[in-house]
Amino acid sequence: MWKKNWLTSLRPKESLCGFLLFIFLGGCGYQASLEKSPPSNLIVEAEEEQTGVQISRIAIPVFNNKTFEPLIENTVTRRFRQQVIMDGHLKLVSFREKPDMVLEGQVVSFGKSPLSFDSQTPTAATEYRISVVLNMVLKDSKTAKNLWHKSGIRGTADYYVSADSSVNRAALDRAIDEASKVLAEDTLSEILDLYR
Repeated sequence: MWKKNWLTSLRPKESLCGFLLFIFLGGCGYQASLEKSPPSNLIVEAEEEQTGVQISRIAIPVFNNKTFEPLIENTVTRRFRQQVIMDGHLKLVSFREKPDMVLEGQVVSFGKSPLSFDSQTPTAATEYRISVVLNMVLKDSKTAKNLWHKSGIRGTADYYVSADSSVNRAALDRAIDEASKVLAEDTLSEILDLYR
């Protein structure tokens, strides 16, 4: 009864304005809860504008894969690019954006060795350690001069074996991703130390 009296006491124009305002505010709140964070490259550009500090731009092409492990180069490259974005000291750009530096990499070795065995079947491994080895070169994109290079950078990670082959593949992929993350963190830290 109260709602009816309240609505009828308003003039049609006020009712319409109130209704549209209610819809607009309700819609804004709903969209704000779904809005994603801005891309990290926009955040870096905003920081440059605010602080006036020029951030060196780096490009990371897809690494070369010298091993027989399929698509490992994509996982390693993705992790290196993510690490640059998350760290924020360098700006990841494409070659079209004329980078200051280029970080090139090669996956030169991939291996896995058993860590533990099944007590019932001593020849069946239950846990493996994978090893990923990289050669890296950081180049000045204008002069093509090597600014930094390192060979034999090794990253490792462990995973458990399952009877299901698809579960094993997923566990192996997670281990490769974990080893790649450690390699990216350590390598980027070493590169940034050159400029500190």
